[in-house]
Amino acid sequence: MHFSKTYSELLLSLPPSLRQNTIEYRHLKKLINAVVLELDQLGISKDTLHELLDSEDSTIVTDPAPRIIYGVDSEGHIRSKVELHDSKNAAKVLPLRQNTAFFTLLSTTLLAINSHAENLTAEFEHDVERLAEAVSKTALPASRSTNKSYVPSLGDFSCIHPSNSFHSAVETNPGTLRPNHSNFLPTLPHRLSNKVHSDLPVWRQVFSIYMDISPFASLKEHNAGERSLDKVEEKLRILEKEIGKLTPSFSSPESVSAMAKFWDLIQMIFDVKKYHLANREALRKILKKHSKRTALPPPTADSTITDDTESESPDHDVDGDHLEQLYSPEVSQETERALVTSAKSLHPSTQVALLLALSPETNRLPRIMVQAISERLLVIVPQIDDYTCAICTSIAFKPIRLDCSHLFCVRCLVKMQKRGQGECPMCRSKDVVLRANRSNVDWALLNFMQDWFPQESKVKRKENEKEATEEEMRELGIDPDSIGSCVVM
Repeated sequence: MHFSKTYSELLLSLPPSLRQNTIEYRHLKKLINAVVLELDQLGISKDTLHELLDSEDSTIVTDPAPRIIYGVDSEGHIRSKVELHDSKNAAKVLPLRQNTAFFTLLSTTLLAINSHAENLTAEFEHDVERLAEAVSKTALPASRSTNKSYVPSLGDFSCIHPSNSFHSAVETNPGTLRPNHSNFLPTLPHRLSNKVHSDLPVWRQVFSIYMDISPFASLKEHNAGERSLDKVEEKLRILEKEIGKLTPSFSSPESVSAMAKFWDLIQMIFDVKKYHLANREALRKILKKHSKRTALPPPTADSTITDDTESESPDHDVDGDHLEQLYSPEVSQETERALVTSAKSLHPSTQVALLLALSPETNRLPRIMVQAISERLLVIVPQIDDYTCAICTSIAFKPIRLDCSHLFCVRCLVKMQKRGQGECPMCRSKDVVLRANRSNVDWALLNFMQDWFPQESKVKRKENEKEATEEEMRELGIDPDSIGSCVVM
């Protein structure tokens, strides 16, 4: 199948907002044909031009070598010309009007694509913020979803993470907590409302599945990086199937609506990824076709780009160092963004050179979107993996923060103390385990875990109590496994 047809079909699969800002492949192909016709009318065939540009034996080619000139007229319109030198070193300049039209259309399209990408980014980030707000209203902690009259808990006064420093922001006794009233009071009326259903466990599963599948990028060491379009599509099918199983578990229509919006955002990232790959391939192919059919090179760092006006503004000068840097394979994303931004203030001739050296701004757009979801949405629902004990790998309840700041559950540290093991399992700090006592309990994090992981905390508490009882029985010489049912006579 010809690329032109494949490209058109792919564009039809995209939303109208994306289809309106794409490389006009067929129009550019027609302009290439017009360039070839123009060269023929000037008596310069493709083969002749190749000879003029490449052959050192031709009588018309001397020093300096032929060059393509991209200039700007007094009205700011781009123009392209070919400058040749005869055996007497006399310059011969031939205007290339159709080639001018080709690169004018291409540079205008690329600028529009970059501008559209910036708008898409802003709209997407706004949608993520709105979705984050909707999810936060349905993924409520236990203190806001189980009590008819809300009693403030520690989790409302500070954002607590197990990686925080050893000294908690609160006293070791939870009864002496001093809430941050400036943050609490503005939302007090809402928090004193009647019982609200929470879909926190379901949202936690949804986000956990999304992170495990990681549809747009692989996080594994052996194949880390962005996934191919086919692989993304395969992962999205798996994600849709797994999330579809969880959707009926939502208890509120607000959660169902938010879930639909979440999927729309994921689909948007996929569409933008297709949009970017289609534009990039269309750009590559149309430039290759232009070069093959006309033998006219596009603007590069070696092209002579001039201004036809008598006085040149410094803002319109071509920065050769920037162009060389732009063509380097090691150019950073920050440099790309800065050069694309600066291109908008330059003459159209310079814009062509800069923009043709880059993929469109949409090159970064899928990554920006994925990052927005990770940083602004997924963080709303705490994941249990961030609050686990490094020894038993289950939730670190009750959490003990050692003097070295590392966190473990109380049962694991009690067993280490009984064995006389004093070094921290993480950093090997001496005697920090043996020195740990009630003052090392992170009461703030304990309340946070009970609030955001009520089921997991309840299970861990029961396991701790059972294990502690069995240890006491063994210390008394009683085998807990040999005890049968207790019968009261």
